[in-house]
Amino acid sequence: MPVCYSDRAWSITMHGKLLLATLILTSLALASSTAEPESNGYYVFPIEYKQSSYKAVRRRNMLNTGKVLVDGSVRVGYFYAVLMLGTPPKPFDVIVDTGSTVTYVPCNNCQHCGHHNDDPYNPSKSATSNWVHCSDAQCGMLRSTYYCSDSNANQCSYKVSYLERSSSQGRLVQDVFSFPDNATKVPVTFGCENSETGEIYRQKPDGILGMGNSAAAFHSQLAAAGAIPDVFSLCFGFPSGGALLLGQAPVPGNPTFQWTPLIRSGWGDFFTVNMESVIFNGKQLDVPATAFSSGYGTVLDSGTTFIYLATPAYQLFAASVFAAASAAGLKHFTNKYRDNCWSGLKPDYADIEKMFPPASLGFGGGTLLQLPAYRYLYQFAPSGTYCLAVFDNGNSGSLLGGVATRNVLVRYDVDNQRIGFAEMDCNKLGKLPTEQVSERAFVLISLSRCTEFLYFCGPLRNPLVSWVSCLQGI
Repeated sequence: MPVCYSDRAWSITMHGKLLLATLILTSLALASSTAEPESNGYYVFPIEYKQSSYKAVRRRNMLNTGKVLVDGSVRVGYFYAVLMLGTPPKPFDVIVDTGSTVTYVPCNNCQHCGHHNDDPYNPSKSATSNWVHCSDAQCGMLRSTYYCSDSNANQCSYKVSYLERSSSQGRLVQDVFSFPDNATKVPVTFGCENSETGEIYRQKPDGILGMGNSAAAFHSQLAAAGAIPDVFSLCFGFPSGGALLLGQAPVPGNPTFQWTPLIRSGWGDFFTVNMESVIFNGKQLDVPATAFSSGYGTVLDSGTTFIYLATPAYQLFAASVFAAASAAGLKHFTNKYRDNCWSGLKPDYADIEKMFPPASLGFGGGTLLQLPAYRYLYQFAPSGTYCLAVFDNGNSGSLLGGVATRNVLVRYDVDNQRIGFAEMDCNKLGKLPTEQVSERAFVLISLSRCTEFLYFCGPLRNPLVSWVSCLQGI
């Protein structure tokens, strides 16, 4: 059974990170050579889901660069990437996280690390391993996380803290990341863990793949090495499936993106955009402009499951949903986590749009992110019960999680400092044939996600549908 996490919390001193989803980057190949990163082609291969044992965690909270508290509940599984690190390359399962900038795996001499999926990283057994020193440029890339101390003797270290009292710390190392064809090797800097606590210690994946908005993030390191442009895209399928694309990968039908600028804020290395309006059933809600600029603004984060809105926006949106449900004669109740739910509907989102009108979120540049009912509700049980996937975030800002972008291709164009949205059947991206293109080298990785089959996670929750049924549905 998969691991289940609840939604992350963002505290005054910590960036809460729900580990919503991970990827398996298996069966991936680039038709480029080590000496020629500007390859003429790429290969596309499907991946398989890799199961792990079930465990329940009430709250998953991540890096210490965040500021504001968010709480909630979640019922999803996860995917993780298999990074091939070192020479010879060894695999490491790492949870993909677009709100984090640090990548790390356990070190062979770790003093307090848990039992994870793979053997620890051993720098002495890699011919291309080099420790990062205080004088090296990499050590200055994340001043809030990377540090040097007198006792470390010119060794650059890192430490990340978690609200539920878990943490990871160790030394920085540089080694090569190998694409699975072993033809392309890219130097990357990552953490070699010396200590883990809490859920980091107990989780089955080896570590974290940081895909945040920072030069230290994994995708930006690949771009700096010339392997890809600093662009990547995420597409979470509905009800399952999807893809991660690294670089300017073409997609079926050449979809038209709506673009909105990225905004730099003082809250951390997040993907922040300017939200300007909330629309429900064709009517713009009377949300004061100050609500959109409160806290950290509006952050896009694939690691979060649900949608969190500033109080004025949440209250108006929730009231509109309540009114629609009441007009449809649906029975309201609250579940164990006090989520607002309705029963009396058909299972698997059948005809749900007849009961719940569409909504949308407006962003700078005139961009609209459409929110049909399945993007603001989640299925709580297979008997036709659904709950509101939108929560009150006080004056902390707005956080847009994965539910808001189901079957939306979200392009993180770091090079041009913008975010793009395009409607997409995300499952098609995992079925693309091998193609030849005259672009810089890039990678396409297909995903499989069994989100709608894990309804209850947390200390009192258990899966109601077997994981085998989920896998058969992919």
